[in-house]
Amino acid sequence: MIVMDDGGGRIFSGLEHAAAPPELLRRFFTTPHGADIAVAARALGAQPVRTTAEQLPDQLDEPAKGLRVLVVQEKTSQNPSPAQPTLLR
Repeated sequence: MIVMDDGGGRIFSGLEHAAAPPELLRRFFTTPHGADIAVAARALGAQPVRTTAEQLPDQLDEPAKGLRVLVVQEKTSQNPSPAQPTLLR
């Protein structure tokens, strides 16, 4: 399973809302969910792996045993640098 995790709200960047001043956009449209997708996946019995969009093809080539959730970290205002691939244990 692949989950794109941008922290929430980035869907609005493709709409006319994106023309709003940045402080308004952050306040009213970029609503971070605060959830740790990898932790939630682990709690449900999956093997979570944090990765980036650039590293996703290599991650898809890796064999998986059982359910694996690839959490693709996207840059956000709260997280300016995506994480490196990390297998969570």
